[in-house]
Amino acid sequence: PSATGVATKASLKERFPALVQSVLDAERRAGASGLWARFVANARSLVTVRRTGEIAGEDTEAVIARMEERLRADDLAAAVDEGAKLKGAAAEAAAPWLAEARARVETEGLLRELSAHVAARLSKAKG
Repeated sequence: PSATGVATKASLKERFPALVQSVLDAERRAGASGLWARFVANARSLVTVRRTGEIAGEDTEAVIARMEERLRADDLAAAVDEGAKLKGAAAEAAAPWLAEARARVETEGLLRELSAHVAARLSKAKG
């Protein structure tokens, strides 16, 4: 969670493109052994071409694409569920964003429960 409280959905969506870049960069660097491979991985991080949309598979690119689709549909909980499928360096890079997104999902769930409870109590008091 942020220092000022739980991140908003808008803030999480706004920061998602930067998350994508850091996740893909982390995965590239993790797979690069040796000086030349690290140089190539760093050069590739300057330009990222990736598939988007509803992509099947469990590789990082597919998971990120599905997360993005869930965010477009305003389904943060489903985006978090997809993000849990990331592995290795990609999962480590995504961890802070995912933790904030989970906190937002939990907060929204608690608010829904509280609203339902208040509505039920008000209904009882009136009837």
